[in-house]
Amino acid sequence: MINEKNNAKTKDPQKYKELKSEVEKILRKDKLKHLDHALESASAIGNVRKLYRAVRSVTRKFQPRLHCVESASGEIITETEKIAERWREYGEDLYTEDHAGSA
Repeated sequence: MINEKNNAKTKDPQKYKELKSEVEKILRKDKLKHLDHALESASAIGNVRKLYRAVRSVTRKFQPRLHCVESASGEIITETEKIAERWREYGEDLYTEDHAGSA
């Protein structure tokens, strides 16, 4: 069904839209079945750790993590070494004499 949907993408936009919604429904059902099976099997064998891990993966909200910071001049820094250097500069700025007197 996914291949059929992908083939319809360029040929028939209306059919693609219908197939896309059908595929999403099927995938949601399959995901729920898999989760139910995982929870039941962990519960049946008494594996509490696996059970809680599965529950946590379902109930936890997605939180994207950004691996970038803004430099003092306003540029975006994405390299790990430069990010660490920027945090060091930021920490030093917090404890300079200018900031220490106002705290």
